[in-house]
Amino acid sequence: MTVFNRAAAAARHRFARNLTGTRRVIALAAAAFAVVGIVGLVPPCAARAQGGILSGSLTAAGEELPPGVHRVGNVEIASVDFENQTLFTVTGPAIRDRLHSGNLTPVDVRVSQIESNLQQVLSIDLDRSVSLFGAYDTFYDPRTFRVSVTKVDDQPVLVAGDREHPNDLTLLTVTAQDARYNTMDRADLAQRWQRQLETVLIQALNSRQPQLVRRHLVLVPKLIGALILLSIILWFGWRRLRARRAALTEMTAPLNELESARVERRIEANSVFMWITASCLIATWLGGLVWILSLFPATAVAAESVWAQLLRLVLIWFLAGLLDRLANALINHFAAAWTKSPFLLRDDPSRRPLRVPTIVRVVEGFKAVVIYLVAVGISFDVLGFSTVSVLTIGAAVALAASLAAQGIIKDLTNGFLILAEDQYAIGDVIMVGALGGIVENLTLRVTQLRNDSGRLITIPNSQIAVVENLTRTWSRIDFTVNIAYDSDLERAIEVISGAARELCGDPKWSPLIGAPPEVLGVESFSCAGVAIRVWIVTLPLQQYPVGREFNRRVYLALREHDIRIGMPQQIVRTEVSTPQAAPEAHARITTLP
Repeated sequence: MTVFNRAAAAARHRFARNLTGTRRVIALAAAAFAVVGIVGLVPPCAARAQGGILSGSLTAAGEELPPGVHRVGNVEIASVDFENQTLFTVTGPAIRDRLHSGNLTPVDVRVSQIESNLQQVLSIDLDRSVSLFGAYDTFYDPRTFRVSVTKVDDQPVLVAGDREHPNDLTLLTVTAQDARYNTMDRADLAQRWQRQLETVLIQALNSRQPQLVRRHLVLVPKLIGALILLSIILWFGWRRLRARRAALTEMTAPLNELESARVERRIEANSVFMWITASCLIATWLGGLVWILSLFPATAVAAESVWAQLLRLVLIWFLAGLLDRLANALINHFAAAWTKSPFLLRDDPSRRPLRVPTIVRVVEGFKAVVIYLVAVGISFDVLGFSTVSVLTIGAAVALAASLAAQGIIKDLTNGFLILAEDQYAIGDVIMVGALGGIVENLTLRVTQLRNDSGRLITIPNSQIAVVENLTRTWSRIDFTVNIAYDSDLERAIEVISGAARELCGDPKWSPLIGAPPEVLGVESFSCAGVAIRVWIVTLPLQQYPVGREFNRRVYLALREHDIRIGMPQQIVRTEVSTPQAAPEAHARITTLP
C-alpha cells in the first residue's frame, strides 16, 4: 500500500500548487483591464454586418417578413446601411400581402432604393478615372460635394451634388411617418439626416481618391515596421519568460514548505504572463492587418470581414481564457480560506485536506464549461447566427441527447450526491465491489482509482451503489497472529501487548496512532494454531506503514521470547488390516483439530 501514501501525498501537493493567493488575482485583473483599455482605443472600421439563421422576423400572427424588416403596430421599419454601417431607420406602411401591395411602397423596397441612390454618389468618372488599389476619380468632387434639403410637394427631400452638378441626385424623401417614428419634426429630422449623410458620403468619396491611396501606400511600410518591432519585443519577452520558467522548474535544492509555495506561485504567474504575451502577439498582427486592409478601398471589405469575425473571435476567446484563469485564482483563494477557517458549521476539519481539492476540481470544471459555452454563444452571434435560433436548436439537441444518454444523467446525479454527502474524496482509499484503490480523480461523471499494481480504474458514478471508504476520519489495523499450540498462550498475549505499547510510545510512530492499541485476545483456533487479534486505530491512510512496523516488532518480540508461530499440522497414522480382509497396508492421514 506504499503507492497509496505516495499518491495521496502527490494529490495534496498538486492541490497546494493551485493555491495562488491574492497576487495572481491582482495581476490578472490588471492585465484584463489593460487589454480592454487597449481594445477600446482601437475603433472598429465598421459596424458588424446584419444577418442570422432565419431569413426574416415573424409577426405575432406568424407572418414572415423580409430580412431586416420589423413590424411595430401598423408600421414596418428597416435600417438603411451604407459602407457596412447602419445610418438610420426609415418606415413604411404595414403590408399584409406583398404580392399585391397596390400603390403602397414596402419599406424593404424603399430601403433598397435609398441604398442604390447612395451608391450612385460613388460612381466613377469615366473621363478621368485611374484605378489604383481600388481607388478611382469619382464623378462628384469630394471638395465641393454637399447634401441639401429641398421641398417637393411640401415634403422635405434630400438631394446631393457638387459645384459642377448641383442637386442633381435625389437621395430620399422624409415622410411624416418617419418623423412620428423618430418623435421629431419633419424639418428637424431632415436636417439631422442631411448632416449625417453629408459627413458619411464625403468620407466615402475621399477614401476612393487616388491621391489619398498614394499617401496610404507611403504609410504601409511604417506600419509593417512598427508591427515587426513590436513583435520582436513581445517575442523576446516570451523567450525570457520561458527561460525563467524553465529555471524555476529545474530547481533541485531542497526547499521548505514556504519557499516551495513561493516558487510554485512564481511558476504559475510566469505561465500566465507567457499566455498573455503570446495572445498579444497574435492580436497585434490581426489588428495591424485590419488597419492596413482598411486603408484601401479594394480591401476594405476584407478588413471589415476580419474585424467583424476573426479579430472579434480572437478577442472573445482571449477574454474567455482570461476569465477562466481569474475564476481559477478566486476559487483557489476561496479554497485556501476554507482550509484555514472553519466557516462551514457541519464541516469536519479532518476531511478538509481531501475534500477541498476534490470540490475545487469539480467547481473548476463546471466553471470552465459555463464560461466556454457563453463564449460559443457570443461567437455564434459574431458570426451572424441568431442567438434565439441557436438556443432553440441547442435545447432540441439537449433534449434528444438527454433521452439517448440517460446513463450520463445518472452519472452526474450520483456524482453530485457523492460530493454533497462526502462519501469519499481525492486521496481516499475505497473499495467498490471487487475493485479498490486510491481515488486519483473524481468528477461528476466518473471516479478513477489507482490500485496497488498501478492500474487506473475508471468507474461511472452511476455504477457505484455500495462503496467502502477505508480512510474516512480514521483507519484501523486489524492484526491477527497464530501461536503454536505448545507455546505459552498467556505469555504470548503479554509479549504482543508489550510490542503494541512500545509502538504506541515510540515518538516516531505515536503521532500516527489515534488511540491505544486493543489486544482483543484469542479470536479463534485452527490447524494453524491459536489466533490472537489486535486492533490499532491510526490516522487516515497511516494503517499501512504502522501495520508494517507492528508486524516487524511482533515478529522480533516472539522470536526473542522463544514463542513459536503456529503453522498447519498433520498426523499420519498407518494401520494394518487383518489377514482375512486384505494383506496390504492402508495409510490414513488425520488432521489435528
